[in-house]
Amino acid sequence: MSADDSEQVSEDEFIQQTEAMRRELFTGDNAVFALCGLLDTIEATARTEGRPLTEQERIIVILTQRKTHAMFESVCRLGENDTRKKPD
Repeated sequence: MSADDSEQVSEDEFIQQTEAMRRELFTGDNAVFALCGLLDTIEATARTEGRPLTEQERIIVILTQRKTHAMFESVCRLGENDTRKKPD
């Protein structure tokens, strides 16, 4: 990998991208995934209504993803209380 193959992002952008990927790839039965379910519902509602997230919804998503990012390492143990989602 060369320097041209990477991109520097802010810590907040890293958190948002990481948590979006975790929500797509993993599922589980713990507090982290309960919060992820809330975010999925917010985003699904906006999609169903054919609109972008409101400013308030966007802030909820950002703040909640910061929380799940901080919680993930201490709460989730792959194969114990979270798993990879099966491909569609």
